[in-house]
Amino acid sequence: MWKKIIAYCLVSFFLGFAIATWVFPPAKTNQPAPQANPVDDNEVVSIEGATLLAPGTSPIKDGVVLNDLGQPAKNDAPEYSAEAPKLSKNIPQDQLPKEGIQLNVNRDGFSPNEFRVKAGEPVIVKISAVDEWAHILVFEDSSLQGLTMGLYGGENRVMVFNAPSQPGEYLFHDDIFGNQGKMIVE
Repeated sequence: MWKKIIAYCLVSFFLGFAIATWVFPPAKTNQPAPQANPVDDNEVVSIEGATLLAPGTSPIKDGVVLNDLGQPAKNDAPEYSAEAPKLSKNIPQDQLPKEGIQLNVNRDGFSPNEFRVKAGEPVIVKISAVDEWAHILVFEDSSLQGLTMGLYGGENRVMVFNAPSQPGEYLFHDDIFGNQGKMIVE
């Protein structure tokens, strides 16, 4: 008897879903595209006058890091959103940009475990997992939630972002192993 009831419920659910989709089709929106569409890591950013330091990262224009929408990137935006600074995909070690802060991570911690940046200036962080484990760098200050950097063992990734305008110490940690580090904004 229970089998019949379950089968009846499943059939009713799928039939109801099909009828609802037919009667109320999904809305089609004709909204204009944002100024700059999110880019594939192999594409070149087409924001006039902007510089791309590494494939798949946020470009810099007039000393300001821009997001996928062509607006100043927001460090407090939800992680990996179009408004946040963009984290590259895996980049071979020999193709990492020469400038920037090299941050190595393994299950024992970050090396170096602190770095200094200038308030309001663009920052280039090259993060490398120098072991076989996955790591997720997360800033503890919620105003920096958009700067989350996740990578698998052996990977190298790059993130370009605007340093906070407020000088101070900003703690971060590896969300998997718990190791801590510090960004000092001067």
